[in-house]
Amino acid sequence: MRQRLYLFTLLLLGLLSSSHAQSNPYGVDPTATPIACTTIDLDFEDGQLPTDWLNVSLEGSRQWVLKTFDENTALRMTAYQSGSKCTTAFVSPLIEFPENEGRGYQLNFWSHTGYANGAKLVTKLLDRNGNVVQVLEEFIKESHPDWAPFWDEHTLYLPDTTEPGYICFEYIGNDDNTQGPIMTTTYEIDDIVIEPANAEQELTASVSSYDFYSRAINEDHTYAITFLGRNLPEDIQLSLTDSSKVFTLSTTTLSKEGGELVITYHPTEGGSHSASLSATAGDLYEGIMLYGRGLDPSNPYNVNVTMTPQALDEDFEPYGWDDSGYNLPKGWSQIPLKGRVAWEVRDYNNNMFLQINPFGLGVEVETAVTTPLIDMDPTKSYTLSFDYNWGFANGAELSVLLLDKAGKVVKELTTLSHTDNVLWRDDFTPMEILLPSGCDDSFITFLYRGLDSDDKSLKRTTAYRLDNVKVYAESDQPSSGSIKASESRVDFGEFLVGERDEYQISLTGEDLSEDMTISLEGDEGFTISPTTLPKEGGDITIAFDAKKSGSFTTKILVKSGEASLAIPVLATVEGNEGDDDDDPTQASYHFDTTATPISLNEDFESGSLPEGWSSQALVGTRQWIIKEYNSNQYAQFSAFKSGEQLTVGLITPLVAIDAAKEYELQFDLKSGFCNGATLKVCLYDAQGQLTKELKTFTATEPEQGYADNFTTETIVLPKGISNSFILFEYEGDDSSQSKRTTTYQVDNVKVSQITSLQDVVTTPAYTIDGVKLILTDHSSLTLYTVDGTMVAHGDYPAMSQLTLEPSKCYILLLNGITYKLMTRK
Repeated sequence: MRQRLYLFTLLLLGLLSSSHAQSNPYGVDPTATPIACTTIDLDFEDGQLPTDWLNVSLEGSRQWVLKTFDENTALRMTAYQSGSKCTTAFVSPLIEFPENEGRGYQLNFWSHTGYANGAKLVTKLLDRNGNVVQVLEEFIKESHPDWAPFWDEHTLYLPDTTEPGYICFEYIGNDDNTQGPIMTTTYEIDDIVIEPANAEQELTASVSSYDFYSRAINEDHTYAITFLGRNLPEDIQLSLTDSSKVFTLSTTTLSKEGGELVITYHPTEGGSHSASLSATAGDLYEGIMLYGRGLDPSNPYNVNVTMTPQALDEDFEPYGWDDSGYNLPKGWSQIPLKGRVAWEVRDYNNNMFLQINPFGLGVEVETAVTTPLIDMDPTKSYTLSFDYNWGFANGAELSVLLLDKAGKVVKELTTLSHTDNVLWRDDFTPMEILLPSGCDDSFITFLYRGLDSDDKSLKRTTAYRLDNVKVYAESDQPSSGSIKASESRVDFGEFLVGERDEYQISLTGEDLSEDMTISLEGDEGFTISPTTLPKEGGDITIAFDAKKSGSFTTKILVKSGEASLAIPVLATVEGNEGDDDDDPTQASYHFDTTATPISLNEDFESGSLPEGWSSQALVGTRQWIIKEYNSNQYAQFSAFKSGEQLTVGLITPLVAIDAAKEYELQFDLKSGFCNGATLKVCLYDAQGQLTKELKTFTATEPEQGYADNFTTETIVLPKGISNSFILFEYEGDDSSQSKRTTTYQVDNVKVSQITSLQDVVTTPAYTIDGVKLILTDHSSLTLYTVDGTMVAHGDYPAMSQLTLEPSKCYILLLNGITYKLMTRK
């Protein structure tokens, strides 16, 4: 009732004087009787909001509420899922502050934050009429996921005054991206106490350091720092130690109560700058470091153009390094263009490498790290090589730039980007880039671009690692010799079961340091002899015994030191001699019915057809191959330039499936140069009998080039099946005028169990309420319809809600576990 009375009073005052209403936005009662300040001792343990405090929504409709966790009750406010801007104030009763020998009073309280992303908690002192006398603190918790592990203690000093006033805790956030950045931090407040301050002298500043980051040269850039003095004997004196003369102060003196100081940064040339700001009053001292980097358009990454060129071969092991503050090797430099994140040398598994990871910053990030000036001869051809790894990939980019010796960008060599959103890859991926001809002394810059946003569709925080960065001329590389063969490919042609044939190949070694070793990659029906040859070379014989029908492939692997050679070998067995049975299950694909079932999760990163997989051509001679692009390997098939009709299957090993459980097939698919060829996905049982044609793809675009990205396809397998084979069958034609030669690429083939609906309902990770999926913990999820259409993807905080279609089945991948769930009407 009292709160309603206050609001009614505000309404009456607004009718009488609009200017008065604007000066009292919190709706306080100027005629109230003040209470003693020492009676303010609020811990909320009675579970009730105090009736003499105001809970006012200035923007939006949200208000402070009480929440209990772990037997502690606290005041809580958040803008999360409000869909609007939120400015909400919790205002004390009118408080009397009697004189305290000039010492004033101190306001003590504790705060706790959850899912911090920029919302503010502002503590103010108001006068009797609701006007702001002083902003005591503007608190913005550094971005972090989930709840902070500890509470923050606040001690704020109130000026000594005989005038009554109010204490106001104001939450400022936003959950409407049309109104500005999303800022939905959850704040909790507890144990609010006011007590007389002691006679201690204090000098504080609003920041301990400030970084202007990269700023255009010959322009002014300003920042304001607030100083607060308490019980100081004299005014605050300010001085600046700045050898570069690029920072200036708006004043050198502030009153002993404090005030605002404006810093101006005016870089006149590119490069890094720093200065030390000192504030003194009597024996008290406060130091603040200032940083900035001048941005010269002709040298955007601030490289040292006066350094002596040198060879580049860096493995980041710690010897001869500069003390650069970023722990970089000697001669390397970096510049954060946006956001405060640096490349750093890290150590894992006794290997050191360069790493960047912007997760948790909550800002846009653009940071460049640059090599020393590289000694290069324009008459030679050079190659840049490096190893890189990535983790938690969601689209952040790593660009590799070539800079001339003046620091100007000559060419963007490549841009890497990954979206697989998994932990770190098991191994580094090697990269080699041929540099443009005629390169003189140059720099190489690795430029990271990302964004740590709470909008999951915009979040790009992939972490990257670099190692073994090297630039070399081919003529400078020691020769490893070479191996040549009389045949680049062996095709035995067609056999009948029981037949045998052999083929002889001549090998020649040039400048080899070791004898040759010969082996087979998979030996089903194939044999090779001899298995060693002198380094000068010799003849080898590959033989094939047709023991069963089907198409068979292997590779002859020849190695000598660093030199190697692979020769593909093909053979096709049609069936028993004289067998004219046209039954398609007899004359089509061969399945290894004696194989041991395995769990299927294949990424094709071995560089060849994985063990247990087979490529079998029913029509034509071409086979599925393993290709690599942009450091990713996958299976590919195309009829382009084959000159024949093609029906060719890619067959998995026998997949372990429990008939009592439900499973799904998931794989990544990309198409290119689409003109009508099809890719059919079929399920065969353990005896090689067709169980079901699962899905047929007929890609229609792009007609030129390839799709930008792989798409993830998810197919729910039939219930009640047991161990099975998966077949990817390509059908196309390059023998007629109406060509069908679409290229299909397949990657990350996986069969996984779908958890039962009963398990979903009882899991603590989330619940289903009608058409709403409610997450009970902070989770990473991907949600699909049963036909494979992605509905949602990303990281979500606890108590997130997703509204789905009624009476519909979905497949949910939550924190690495797959579930099947059904919404209700």
